[in-house]
Amino acid sequence: MNIPESVYRILLTICSSKETEIGGILGGENNIIKHLYFDVNRKSSISNYTPDTKLLNPIISDWQNQNIEFYGIFHSHPDISEHLSSADEEYIREIMVSIPDEIEYLYFPLVLPKCVKIIVYKAIRQSRKVNIIRDDAEIIGKEE
Repeated sequence: MNIPESVYRILLTICSSKETEIGGILGGENNIIKHLYFDVNRKSSISNYTPDTKLLNPIISDWQNQNIEFYGIFHSHPDISEHLSSADEEYIREIMVSIPDEIEYLYFPLVLPKCVKIIVYKAIRQSRKVNIIRDDAEIIGKEE
């Protein structure tokens, strides 16, 4: 996942509140994450983030009209676990089989505010099968 350092820092900042399981959507151009939209109406619990699709789907449509591609969904975990939960993986698979065929993959970054880092997962669809793999966050424009 390619992401400018400034956007990476914003993503960490958004998820560094004391609330648990918060998230939103990712957008960009030319395979670079440049846009974030925080899900202010999320349905969260201590152990689960459920995006507000009634809020987010129109944002994704607006992005399409602006030539911004939808690249995935981010969310935070309240602890230091670097792994997706089984509920996370199930939800990712549901998303991947319901999106248009031309979208072959999406990113599902897991933000760990306590560790001040982001673990990137990439879901790749091949026919009706979905593989979820760990991916790297390639930070663009990193300050030395």
